[in-house]
Amino acid sequence: MIKYIIKRIILIVPILLGVSFLVFTILSFTPGDPATIILGNGAEQEAVEQLNEELGYNRPFLERYFTYIGNIVTGLDFGFSYRTRQPIREELVKRLPISFKLAFFAVVVACLIGIPVGILTAVKQYTVFDTGPTLTALLFAAFPTFWLGMILLYVFSLKLGLLPSYGAVSWYHFILPVLGLGLPEAATLMRFTRSSMLETVRQDYIRTARSKGAPERRVIWRHAFKNALIPIVTIVGVDFAALMGDACATEVLYSMPGLCTMIINGIRQKDVPSVMGATLLLTALCALVVLLVDIIYAYIDPRIAAKYSGRRG
Repeated sequence: MIKYIIKRIILIVPILLGVSFLVFTILSFTPGDPATIILGNGAEQEAVEQLNEELGYNRPFLERYFTYIGNIVTGLDFGFSYRTRQPIREELVKRLPISFKLAFFAVVVACLIGIPVGILTAVKQYTVFDTGPTLTALLFAAFPTFWLGMILLYVFSLKLGLLPSYGAVSWYHFILPVLGLGLPEAATLMRFTRSSMLETVRQDYIRTARSKGAPERRVIWRHAFKNALIPIVTIVGVDFAALMGDACATEVLYSMPGLCTMIINGIRQKDVPSVMGATLLLTALCALVVLLVDIIYAYIDPRIAAKYSGRRG
């Protein structure tokens, strides 16, 4: 198991290199330059060239890329923001907790709603307890995240004045963004939980447990739910990794200074170090979350643990 984890961690390195090269290439060959954006279109060409020279933007593409990667490898130096002239590493440290908490609590909301309701709809199939939640889940799954976020913002902040509409100062500021992200994910998770549970409860060992007189609650929670967990864990892990990078509209809508906001502002201002630093950090976190999901598999299913450790049943 330890060897497997080490191999997976090593595989993250080429992923980060590939993502870094792709993003750096796109940013370098898109029209415009950071000096013109910073100084404005009316600035003198001499001043623009001088600022680009100070920022190192006038150097050849490959030289800039390998210098950037070398600084990260040797000292975790992500450079300085073209716009603020502040170290990117300090900016990442400040913004990471906001994006992490937003994605984490959104997944918690999705699990607290989606998993129990999914189990209920599977157990009560073809009843009102199945039809009602399923239709509601389809409705929420069809809502774009930014649209649902605007509806929540309009109702609970602008009209009712119950919750703040921007910022990330206290936990109050996270309620609306978390609901805006978590409710559509809860709908998706509910449908996957329902499908996984329906497939599991039709297995022979479930019928055997029932025929032996096992209580229905024990059959559902100890036998069926445990074996239905693997696809559910997959969805939860993928959702968390996706929300870390897909929360751009939510962070912008609620003016939350997270990593996604940093990427969007960096793209607008052609702030290459800001975009690169935030993108690489999100990529590394997503890869680590996927690795964590694989490790959790081993604790859920002993057969997977035996495969990782090389043992044979």
